[in-house]
Amino acid sequence: MERFVAWLNENTTKEDPHTTPGEIGRVTVKDYAQFLKTSGKVAPATANRRIISLRAFFTFLLDKGIIATNPTTDVKTKSIQKQNDIKWLSRNEVSKLFHALETAPRDKAILSILVNCGLRVSDW
Repeated sequence: MERFVAWLNENTTKEDPHTTPGEIGRVTVKDYAQFLKTSGKVAPATANRRIISLRAFFTFLLDKGIIATNPTTDVKTKSIQKQNDIKWLSRNEVSKLFHALETAPRDKAILSILVNCGLRVSDW
């Protein structure tokens, strides 16, 4: 909320001040969301959290009867790609690896540690 207020203070003129939550309109909130998404200063997940926080705040004010309409209803969050797209070996693949290492006990022990601890190649 502090960052939203700081953004409001930087981006409003003296002729058009926003002093109460009831004076903040949909256009202002959409402008703030656009600023978060395009400024490059915050990650998409952070921008989404800030928009969701605003949405929760205005929903609270609406529930308490302090404002008549929620200006965040039309604001959409940015879709985020899955960051942890980890692929695991199937049981069949692990079994094939163990069978290939039947004659190498040291390598079989290393493979056993890697498989059972969930280590990746990049962790070596």
